[in-house]
Amino acid sequence: MLLFEQKQGQHQNSIDRLASELSEIDERTEESLLILQEKTGSGGGEGANNAVIRLRDAIHTIKKEVREMSITEQILSHSLLKERINLAMISMSKRNATRLKKNESLKRLGGSKGKSKSNTTGEDLYTLSDEDNGS
Repeated sequence: MLLFEQKQGQHQNSIDRLASELSEIDERTEESLLILQEKTGSGGGEGANNAVIRLRDAIHTIKKEVREMSITEQILSHSLLKERINLAMISMSKRNATRLKKNESLKRLGGSKGKSKSNTTGEDLYTLSDEDNGS
């Protein structure tokens, strides 16, 4: 029985030693978690994973918003170009109408610059009106 009690004492000592080591490890783990919580603002462990997930989601959201803004910018650019083209077309129409009026008035006058009525064509009238403008 003495041998049994002796072995039991040894095992009890081992258990006590391992229990104290475990309590030290628990204390260090808690200290580490507190330090991690102070640095990251999360509870550590799963909180750290949550921070990474939130960061990934934020980056995904930013990329999506940038893509949407790019599409909006392209739409606005297209609309602006369309309006510029419309204004240019209106301006060209006004210039053409002015040239047409000048040509008609030249026809009524019978032509100019030494040309007779029968030899003057519409293309010549454009040339004449351009010469009159100083072009």
